[in-house]
Amino acid sequence: MDEITFEGRIYQRRNGRTWTYNNEVVPETLQRTLNNAWANLKDWTSWTNIKLIEEAKNCKESGDMFTAIRYLETVRARDPLSSDTRGMLAILSSCYRDERINHPENSIELYIFYKQYGNRFLTPAFLTSVGAAYLDKGDLYTARKLADHAYAMNRGTPDISLTALYQRLRAAGM
Repeated sequence: MDEITFEGRIYQRRNGRTWTYNNEVVPETLQRTLNNAWANLKDWTSWTNIKLIEEAKNCKESGDMFTAIRYLETVRARDPLSSDTRGMLAILSSCYRDERINHPENSIELYIFYKQYGNRFLTPAFLTSVGAAYLDKGDLYTARKLADHAYAMNRGTPDISLTALYQRLRAAGM
């Protein structure tokens, strides 16, 4: 259980994802503020990549995309070609595309960098997220191409995100 004192109140994060006060979940804006305060209190730069990714997932879950991106970009900066980086690219891409951040071009830049390494970094989840980023930017052809690649990598079994991408593509006339 994490605990932080902020503005004279003690907040707790029991499940690692959402902050509570008096056993009630606090609003999303306060979640982000508490996540930032937590990040500033901790020497997170010494955390392992696994810990950073875990905390980024917690931040993303509670709606704090900015802190999640900060953690994930730290992992990527440490070693852009590590297996830890491979595992978090879909999460980072999703954070960039979130409506509060709204930078699908950052997801596309990630893809452009990592596609040179082939399937070593191109996971179905990452391809799905980047496909959605291309769709957000209006490039239906590339979005469909990436969706089909993710579908093939999933051996013809789409997950919920890929299914949603195909539904968006159909709605856009593709």
